Amino acid sequence: MLSENAKTVAYELRLSVGPDSVGIGPDTNELIAICGDFDGDELLAAISELQRMGFINVDRAIPTSESSLPKPLRGIVAVSVLEPLQAYFDRIGI
Repeated sequence: MLSENAKTVAYELRLSVGPDSVGIGPDTNELIAICGDFDGDELLAAISELQRMGFINVDRAIPTSESSLPKPLRGIVAVSVLEPLQAYFDRIGI
């Protein structure tokens, strides 16, 4: 069972890429824009949960201190939606 925050982020990701897309997703700035109600720590926790479930892939890089991103998200370049996330929402009818 997903936490409410992870479910919200997953839903926003699905909306951003469409219900038939796999292997693509927003970069970190886009992710922050579509999940604007979350602070950096909440968004990182939701991303980590979705990654553990196999719903998304997280592309990481060495964080830079000059980044304008919230500190907890500086090491994340982008996330990609995977097939299990799409199947999850198909199964629950969203």
